[in-house]
Amino acid sequence: MTGLTSAEVAERKARGEVNQSESVTGRSYLDILVKNVATPFNLLLFIIGAALALLGNWISAISATGIIIFNILISTIQEMRAKRRLDKIALLTRPKVTVIRDGQETTVDQDDVVKDDLVVLRSGDQALVDGTLESVNSLEMDESVLTGESHTVRKNAGDPILSGTVCVSGEGMFKVTAFGDDSYANKMLADAKKFVSKSTPLQMETSTITKILMVLAGILIILSLAMELFRGHDIDEILEVMVLCLDVVPIALFLLVTLTYMLAAVRMSKTGVLLQNSNSVESISHVDTVCMDKTGTITTNKLLFESDKPYIEPKEAARLCSLLASATGSRNRTMQAVLAHYGETDAKADEEIQFSSDRKFSAVRVGDDTIYSGAWNVLEPHCRNADGVGEYI
Repeated sequence: MTGLTSAEVAERKARGEVNQSESVTGRSYLDILVKNVATPFNLLLFIIGAALALLGNWISAISATGIIIFNILISTIQEMRAKRRLDKIALLTRPKVTVIRDGQETTVDQDDVVKDDLVVLRSGDQALVDGTLESVNSLEMDESVLTGESHTVRKNAGDPILSGTVCVSGEGMFKVTAFGDDSYANKMLADAKKFVSKSTPLQMETSTITKILMVLAGILIILSLAMELFRGHDIDEILEVMVLCLDVVPIALFLLVTLTYMLAAVRMSKTGVLLQNSNSVESISHVDTVCMDKTGTITTNKLLFESDKPYIEPKEAARLCSLLASATGSRNRTMQAVLAHYGETDAKADEEIQFSSDRKFSAVRVGDDTIYSGAWNVLEPHCRNADGVGEYI
């Protein structure tokens, strides 16, 4: 299969038939600023502060808004800093796609995939767009992220491939039919990507106390306002009375909590921890159990060959390893590392059992050679003269 030509790719890009969708790695800078500024308490103090400033009472205006402005600056800078670092990480970890163009395999960025592109899937690759399978070689896909089913699905030519699924064994090629916001995964994740801010226990307790005191301050303001109007005082004096009534609310408490979060965030950042929200410090303190998926989710998935220990003649062992890695139709990361060390042999498998995490082994037959590879606990019962292997492992 030759795939699209460079001219056909250019035509599709000109028509906008390219895999470009809005990539949201977090909140926007404007959203962070608005969420920190536009709270009911902040807005009330800003209105009173602005009125006092217009009347020329700068000392009262600064006392009404100074601490709140400082609090907003600390929270906003911390969250914007986290967003900037997250955006850089997202850029560095953008997945690549292998496509067939002009008859050659080419690795491109996911945003460069166009309609009708021929995408190559191999073990460990994730489908980033939707498509229809054109050719397969013992292809099995993990669709658990979409369906919740833990078992793999065997695929045949003509079957659909949905974005988000992962190739666990075999290989195949599929033609792109849907991409960007029209892909299955993007439609499903549209709601999941929405940011939802959650308060910590300390913030909820502080907020409850503040609301009670704000109600009390509101009652005092109404009573004081009625008395000042009754006495015939001017607007400047009335505003100063309102500011004094608002002193019932512990404004400095917000600043203290924010400073505590900030100091903890700075200390944690020195160990490589990135906090997206300032209150993450307290949220972490309530965690007593962390559950993780397999290590593949927290490593780079790049393997290097380190050493071997042959139990037969070393040259024969090297020949069989090269034959296995060359003939297999599923060149996963392990086989690629083996191939890089032992070199490639011009060989084609007569029969093959693809590796999967359920079977825990793979096998190829090339002429008179049948070679198995897999977990020792699976292979051991079928091996002869296996003394010492288990102890070495």
